[in-house]
Amino acid sequence: MQRVCDEAALARHVRERDELFSAGAEGVAAFVVSHGRLLYTHELSTEASSGVGVGAWVSEAALWVEWTHTGRLESVTEARVVRIDAEKLFRALHHPTFRAIAAEYAVQFHKRV
Repeated sequence: MQRVCDEAALARHVRERDELFSAGAEGVAAFVVSHGRLLYTHELSTEASSGVGVGAWVSEAALWVEWTHTGRLESVTEARVVRIDAEKLFRALHHPTFRAIAAEYAVQFHKRV
């Protein structure tokens, strides 16, 4: 698992109003908020934007299926996020057991999207 963390995860500092992704962009990574606040605005929703706080996962689908973002994620305050790159994650999963677990999770995730 150390290899996965070293190769696929990157801690990133973002400034207030930095955009992490926008609607229509290819989803290639998931994000976990470790400090600060972000705001997600869904392009097709009539509801207000949603606040995203510490511990929240955003765009996890990008790890398991081909994904196109349907909204915009930006920082409200200075923040820190962990970015998990989907391609690097699967390249780092060398152990057959971990690879099999991840593959099965992807199948189950895809069935529910």
